[in-house]
Amino acid sequence: MKLSSLRLFGVLLFGVAVTHCGGSDTERAAPGAGGTSSAGKSGSGSGGSSSGGTSGTAGAGSGGTATGGSGATDASSGSGGTSGTASGGSSTGGSGATDASTDTGSGDAGPDARSDAAPDTGTSDGGPVSLACTAGAPGGTKATLQMATATFSQTYFTSSSVTRAIDGILDDNRGWAIAPDGSTNIGAQTAAFELASTTPAHPNGTRITFVLTHNFSNPADHALGRFRLSVTTASRDQFADGNDGLTTPGNTGSNALWTAVTPVSGCGSMPVTMSKLGDQSVLVTEHDITPVVYTVIAETPLKSITGVRLEALEDSSLPHSGPGLQDTNGNFVLTEIEVYTAAL
Repeated sequence: MKLSSLRLFGVLLFGVAVTHCGGSDTERAAPGAGGTSSAGKSGSGSGGSSSGGTSGTAGAGSGGTATGGSGATDASSGSGGTSGTASGGSSTGGSGATDASTDTGSGDAGPDARSDAAPDTGTSDGGPVSLACTAGAPGGTKATLQMATATFSQTYFTSSSVTRAIDGILDDNRGWAIAPDGSTNIGAQTAAFELASTTPAHPNGTRITFVLTHNFSNPADHALGRFRLSVTTASRDQFADGNDGLTTPGNTGSNALWTAVTPVSGCGSMPVTMSKLGDQSVLVTEHDITPVVYTVIAETPLKSITGVRLEALEDSSLPHSGPGLQDTNGNFVLTEIEVYTAAL
């Protein structure tokens, strides 16, 4: 009887040891309220858990959950963090920080975000970047702009065709404006222009100086509030058809043709503060400043440029969401746009 009991105890002890050694992928759950682990590892945090993965890891955070297949998966820290899938592994959660970064705008190396998409209002870390004023006199070669085209030009109050923005008259108060009527619902609009001559193929890319003149000053707030500048190397027959948008929308080219340039300096002839947002657009925060001239220096890796585009964009910080600074309806009047190019 005693011998049988000893044999049974030995078998049970051996079985427990085998069971413990068999879980080669099992990791301990780090301290945290409710943290559990099954063939994976869960980091500290309330409710963090992981299951089924060889090396799935749920990072710290409230409610972060990672489920892995054969590959490692990381759920970044944050409330309800989510991450992408690696070799069958996946993770799920609410809205939080993610390992897979999301492109929130267009850089200077590819087509920019669609102008009808929800605009990004900050940089990748959530805030705008102030543009220092480093511009002097415009440097480089002045480009001749032609075939002014717009998705819309104002006929209300006065004819404000986009063609006025390249007529070379810098001392009048006329220009491109976009108020459709007496309402405050203006919305975003786009203008595009051909360069009469293609820019040189600079080896390292192109530095572009944009000079935007606003002379209309009755009242003194008809300047752009948020705008984005882009360039293209496409054939001229693909954009800027010369339709100024007074009666029907002009063809400013598909968004795939355009690459947003990266602003590196922003100045005003009146005191202004310019900030670069995450989609490479520029936001101006001062009102009641016209007449005013903006000088924006931007860079792009592109060379042999054939056209430029200006998007007037809405922003919740502007009067009536803009895209201009005009207090009663968010309009602007762009008297002239000038472009200078140089080697980067």
